[in-house]
Amino acid sequence: MPCLFCQEEFEAAGRKRTREHVFGDWMRPHLEGVIRPGTHTRTKSTFEDLEADKRTYRGFPAQQAVQGVCEVCNSGWLSEIQTAVQPTLLPLFTKPNRRVIGVEAQRALVVWAYRAALLVGVKAGDAAIPRADLHDFHRTKEPPDSCEVVMVLSAHRGYTYLDHRLIRVRERDGPRPSAPNGSATFVCVGHVGFYVVRWDDFKPQTGLNRLYGTYKRSVAMIRPSNAPLLWPRQVALDHHQLDALANVIGTWEPQ
Repeated sequence: MPCLFCQEEFEAAGRKRTREHVFGDWMRPHLEGVIRPGTHTRTKSTFEDLEADKRTYRGFPAQQAVQGVCEVCNSGWLSEIQTAVQPTLLPLFTKPNRRVIGVEAQRALVVWAYRAALLVGVKAGDAAIPRADLHDFHRTKEPPDSCEVVMVLSAHRGYTYLDHRLIRVRERDGPRPSAPNGSATFVCVGHVGFYVVRWDDFKPQTGLNRLYGTYKRSVAMIRPSNAPLLWPRQVALDHHQLDALANVIGTWEPQ
């Protein structure tokens, strides 16, 4: 079986198989409150039933990881993503203090969030993330054009939240797709979360703008973005409101 990202065969290339963590080692000292074993809930939803397949299990929230990443990718370009984002992300998830986030800092957050979303998608199981997305990310080190990222203000310190949904995107006045053709992934750590939404076929014109109808005081678009951002937003969301936000996008069929 090859590396999830570079597609190099482990045995043929002599590469060691490693685990890539959703939350980097540098985050763990700041997540001591959630690193002990806790109860997780994993839900597979359909458009007809939000809890079609729901189960709970014990695990370490801050140690969520994916097997099958080679040591070259793990310690190379994936590690560089962590290094690039650390100066911006660390103060965001530990303390919601007033600050300006520049365009380049937003880009580092977007790349980190997209990387995390891919890993969460892999953990969600077969067909949750197209393997081509992993290969393209290795090649470009950037999210695809058909991807938008929203930053979310969380009310919780030392809190992790992972949610991955498949969505259906249809052209205006077109038929509803017979199968999902996109995904919406929510990755939250401490006081900041990232909603990463991507589409397989095309990017609908409305994108995530509809989010601002309900959550405009809690979220900010960072992809696309071409201007500095004043953070945090005015209203932080508790875990019930984060659930509601996940459900809004998870059942949404953007036009």
